[in-house]
Amino acid sequence: MKTRRMAMLAVMAAALLASLSSRAATTNEVDITALLAVADNGATTTTNGWTLTKLNVYNADHDCPVCLKFGELNDMLVSPYFGAPIHEIDLGLRCSASNNATRLLYVRDTNGVEKCVAARLDSGNTYKTQEFLFDEDADFSQFKIVLEGSGNTGNWGIGSLKIVFDFDAPSNLQVPHNRGDWCALSWENGEGTVSNRVETFSIERGIGDDVLLSTDFETFSAGGNVVRMDASLPGIDASLTGTNVYAQTNTNGICRVGKGEELGIIRYDGPMSYAGVNLSMTAMRYPGDKADTLIAYEHNGETNTIATLTLTDEFAEYTVDLSKDSKGNDTPDGVAILIGYHTAKNNHRILIDSLEIVRTNTIVTTTSSVDSRWIPAAPGAASFSTKDYGTKLLPKSEYRFEVRSKTAGVLVSDPAAVDVVLDSLPGLRFILR
Repeated sequence: MKTRRMAMLAVMAAALLASLSSRAATTNEVDITALLAVADNGATTTTNGWTLTKLNVYNADHDCPVCLKFGELNDMLVSPYFGAPIHEIDLGLRCSASNNATRLLYVRDTNGVEKCVAARLDSGNTYKTQEFLFDEDADFSQFKIVLEGSGNTGNWGIGSLKIVFDFDAPSNLQVPHNRGDWCALSWENGEGTVSNRVETFSIERGIGDDVLLSTDFETFSAGGNVVRMDASLPGIDASLTGTNVYAQTNTNGICRVGKGEELGIIRYDGPMSYAGVNLSMTAMRYPGDKADTLIAYEHNGETNTIATLTLTDEFAEYTVDLSKDSKGNDTPDGVAILIGYHTAKNNHRILIDSLEIVRTNTIVTTTSSVDSRWIPAAPGAASFSTKDYGTKLLPKSEYRFEVRSKTAGVLVSDPAAVDVVLDSLPGLRFILR
């Protein structure tokens, strides 16, 4: 898909000081893909501070995603030391045997104290998220997940892992000094902070194309494994979900929608308004299948056609205006867009190489990194001056500053952010004597 060049117009505010949000806790979404990459059945491996003992890969099947597999007793996953109390752990789980309660998945602290145990799923080979909340006195900053019990029936798998910590992002971020070509920041650090990361970005605002979603399905590789029905497509924006969506066999980066006579759909839960929004995709019909496919939306329990595409036997780019349906009616705000939808069951499979959804002629913001550095810190009041640290800024230009806190462990907080337009440099004064 062609890369769009944004036509920038010079848009500069007179003066802007907008404080952006900071959050009361820090959430860590663990990269399961990185853990899967080093999983080695029977061995102990490490990555990103995590230790994996005897874990293997649980391949996607039975509507379950690829998971870390706990197949033998004492298979174990040990977290890094995060340096902040853990308040919540969310696990995406599967289990192959629902009628055998002798092998369970335990979460323990590093002293072996049980923190929680995964509940047996209602039926084997289903996938569900279980959330575990901890009291304030359950103070632990590191844990291990272990398969314990007896017998040899009942594999467990972890497909997602999210951890919520009692560790605040910096609060009350302000710009108390704005001096033309430099400025100073101030903020408050929460308990457990040992350093701050200050990142500086230049900001440009203009009229152009705002890319809401863009993917070339690079995570879809050869093998033709099914993407779990009604789940986010792997490695792609969470706004896309799929039913009967596959990686096309013997290809790399090609998405197949549909299976034989079973219809497939890619569902896009997009923006509130579709005004000025276009869908572009590089697609072709599956060899020997019907040529037509529908772009539609759901509203009030009905499916309404936006456009009917006639696909060819080779990849071509198709662009659809999503703002109106085929009858000329405005697409309702907040509806889901269906890609590959069809009313017939005869073979209507399609192959998609890339997909992009763009809002045209809108005010867009682009940021470019100017400087990034760690500075020593402690709980309580903190400050940073671009002049003192040699960060070069331009007068009358707009910048964004993001400040994160770090614990004594590996945990880095969500950012607090503030935007500012620098003042003009003071004029020269001539004194006649």
